[in-house]
Amino acid sequence: MPSLTKPHAELEKPATVQRQGAAGFTLVELMVVVTILAVLSIVAITSYKYYMRRAYGQEARGLLLDMKMKQEQYFATWSQYVSWTGTTVDPSTAWPTTSQLDPKDNTLYKWNSLDCSSVTAGSLQEALCHLSFRPAGNESHWRVATWGWTPGFSGSVTGSDSFFNSVVAPLDLTQRWYVAIAVRDADGDGKLAKFAVHSQATAIWSENETE
Repeated sequence: MPSLTKPHAELEKPATVQRQGAAGFTLVELMVVVTILAVLSIVAITSYKYYMRRAYGQEARGLLLDMKMKQEQYFATWSQYVSWTGTTVDPSTAWPTTSQLDPKDNTLYKWNSLDCSSVTAGSLQEALCHLSFRPAGNESHWRVATWGWTPGFSGSVTGSDSFFNSVVAPLDLTQRWYVAIAVRDADGDGKLAKFAVHSQATAIWSENETE
């Protein structure tokens, strides 16, 4: 009987070793995993934001093409383009105003306050109403504006910065013309994503598209 004591003690040793091997991850290993996950998350979020902004760029192009069609339809009916009292292509005058941001989404502008039954004469809002211009769903990620030729026009059209100046500079103002723009400031840093189109070219100009 005493001879059984030693073998039993030896059989218990592997069980002790097995429990030690199943202890799990070390702190260093856990930190490495957390770091990798954090990097992957940052890359995924950055890529998502980039592609969303590219998608918003397509929305801007769609709005300007719609504006182009509405301006040509208006001209076919009234022999002039829709315009208003402004003659400087300036994004600060675009509609909706920055106060019309959706409280649940600070990148989305609501168009509900564009009441065409009561607008100020000579205002951009009146021009938009004459064009029956509204984005689908009565909301957009962009602010828009348009200027156009009217009978008796003899002035000049300038841009408020180098980008808009480069857009309007080639215009032949002795001919019938219009300009339309779409702008947005997604992150509130004062740097605008800008799109523009005019009647004397088929191109759509852009700057800081993914801003």
